[in-house]
Amino acid sequence: MSESRYVPHQDVEGYPGADISPERAERIRKLDLGIEEITVDDIVYNVSRNGSSIFYLALKLVSEACGEEVARDIARKIGYTAGRSNYRKMQKRFGVTTLGPERTAIYEDTVHLLSGSDMAYCFSEYDDEKCVVRRTRCSFHTGHPPGAGHYCWFLNEGFKQAYEELDPNLEVTYEKSMTKGDTCCEHVFRYRNGGDSGSPGAQDEGRSASGRIYEVQLDDSLRVDLDGTRRRREALLQERRSEAKPYDFDD
Repeated sequence: MSESRYVPHQDVEGYPGADISPERAERIRKLDLGIEEITVDDIVYNVSRNGSSIFYLALKLVSEACGEEVARDIARKIGYTAGRSNYRKMQKRFGVTTLGPERTAIYEDTVHLLSGSDMAYCFSEYDDEKCVVRRTRCSFHTGHPPGAGHYCWFLNEGFKQAYEELDPNLEVTYEKSMTKGDTCCEHVFRYRNGGDSGSPGAQDEGRSASGRIYEVQLDDSLRVDLDGTRRRREALLQERRSEAKPYDFDD
């Protein structure tokens, strides 16, 4: 890190789509806009909300088809997969295993500011021992339809698992949650030694040569599900590798 300390994100002023009025939001929802009226704010807001809507709809459909416990488990797996991918990218960016409070603030702000108008309302702060992230809006809770707002809690359980697996010096706690009736969410990242330690290379033991997460996941599932015949396992794995097209979770 440079000698100057990182100044965390604390203000949504100027963020595209962050201050859309309720009236404008309703017109966007109803597609009641002329083509010539559409602005960058409208686009960012609508793309952000579309992502949220897909999350809610997908988990509600899973719940209806497979049961609520399966839907909650899927939410955890989404959080785990996204959290693992993004945290590893920051470990590699900085060349460390333990990000520490300051780099965690950079990580959280980077991810949230790239995630649309609701996630722009996530604000970080840090000291020598911890990073605290508070949010009053969230892509996975704000504006949720009835029966879908609670999935955010299970999503965050997946994030917590991924972060703590990748960084043995980190403990993640959720002090407040809008899913529990609080007015905001408060996520606390506590570091046992506060600083940097080690290299992310140790986390890559057993990693595939191309570095794709999906290959590690496929390999693990095949070990569990197939009958142990090595030749069949390797042939199937190679076939899946050739077909898979990772997009965002490829480190």
